[in-house]
Amino acid sequence: MNTAAAHLDWSHVAYASTLVILSVLLSLGFHLKLEKSLIVAAVRCVLQLGMLGLVLEPVFLKSTPVLVATMSLALMILSTLEVNS
Repeated sequence: MNTAAAHLDWSHVAYASTLVILSVLLSLGFHLKLEKSLIVAAVRCVLQLGMLGLVLEPVFLKSTPVLVATMSLALMILSTLEVNS
């Protein structure tokens, strides 16, 4: 079993940002008026995933199955409530 974690840094975020910028430019070029939504979604995604990483990193470093299962259950419940709202 491979337990090596993927190492991600801000350069990976920059690479992904180029795709968002390309989408914004295409939206501008085709007059789709999606620029604001794309930018807001991209910024929100980075912030939410960054905060989630800060919360989950200590949980997974403890390697306690009960704690990991509890956190997973809590996240599933919260995401279900968010989707249904």
